[in-house]
Amino acid sequence: MSNTSFKIPCYTDIKKWCSVPKDKWDSWQWQLQNTVRSAKELRNILDPIPMLWTEEIKSVSHITQDFEMKLTPHIVLNIHRAIKLKDYSGVKALLATFVPTSYEITDSDENVDAIGEELECSKPAPLITNFYKTRVLLFATNTCASYCRFCFRRRKLGDHVSGKIERGTNKDELHKAIDYIKRNKSIREVIISGGDPLILSNESLFLLLQQLKKIAHIKILRINTKTLTVFPQRITQELVDVLKKFQPIYIIGNFLHPIELTPETLSATSLLIDAGILVFSHTALLRSINESPEIISNLMWSLYVNRIIPYYLIHFIPTKWTEHFRVPIQRGLEITKHLHGHLSGIANPIYIAYLPDGGGKVPLSSNYLIERTGQGYYFENWEGKKVLIKEPIDL
Repeated sequence: MSNTSFKIPCYTDIKKWCSVPKDKWDSWQWQLQNTVRSAKELRNILDPIPMLWTEEIKSVSHITQDFEMKLTPHIVLNIHRAIKLKDYSGVKALLATFVPTSYEITDSDENVDAIGEELECSKPAPLITNFYKTRVLLFATNTCASYCRFCFRRRKLGDHVSGKIERGTNKDELHKAIDYIKRNKSIREVIISGGDPLILSNESLFLLLQQLKKIAHIKILRINTKTLTVFPQRITQELVDVLKKFQPIYIIGNFLHPIELTPETLSATSLLIDAGILVFSHTALLRSINESPEIISNLMWSLYVNRIIPYYLIHFIPTKWTEHFRVPIQRGLEITKHLHGHLSGIANPIYIAYLPDGGGKVPLSSNYLIERTGQGYYFENWEGKKVLIKEPIDL
């Protein structure tokens, strides 16, 4: 019997886009202009699947009036691929990430800013959050290419977000933010976030990076983005040429599940890495998406193999809309222990939690030191084996 290679499903296999020219599909502007905005539209595009017609998804159109549903065609193609490959873990993860459900419905006004980004002590200027003395968050925009349902900043994000909320493209607010950074010489690093900074045009991004790099005490720039997995078409050679002008600059991508590591995504990350721009990963630990040791281990290994550096595994950040995504800290610690036993150190992310009230983030770690004796210290390794390091101590 002859071997036949499996053909990865292409966007032309989807009826809605079967006649779209390749150059249009590969255009990041086209991807943004053709986003999918409702579960009904998504069902009409994809082959019928039960996961898109559950009680939790039915009749939730009113939710998207407050926080839009928005998927790029690239994400829809990825769901289609996962269906064809019978990767139901991947299908479930993608739908949970981007499709609203009735679990989001709440009457509570609490927990809209769980980590204190808007507190007076954390917000010295518009578009700025400052938990630390040496680095600041700069919110470059309020919009994204696609909206994740677990987003802890949904109070201030959206294509139609209230005009009362600061918008990253407001020149006056940006001027005040840049001025604050100029005046505070202890700041050495700016983390550009949003929204998604890479939704900006190359020209706008260049001007922003140029203003920051002109400040003598700013030595490092970072860009936090979901672009790599929601529309990797954004990573063009022209964009890479812009970013290269501002080295050292680091890209922090948001990676949740191995299903996101599509050929297009890996091509985009390779374009950055080959140009000398390091790519790191942030991974939020979320129920219904990636809360198993096997999924996280597979993801971290795949990132590592593809030269993407696992950076943070982030404990659930609560908001009033997202409690159904919560994974207990104890479960997170069990997962990190599993990673420690199955992956090399470079492939192990740091498990962290953001503290409320502007407290910043702290690392979370299992306590491997279990006993102190006159002989020394007893540790428990990842297999549960008790091991002594001999070091006489005074008890």
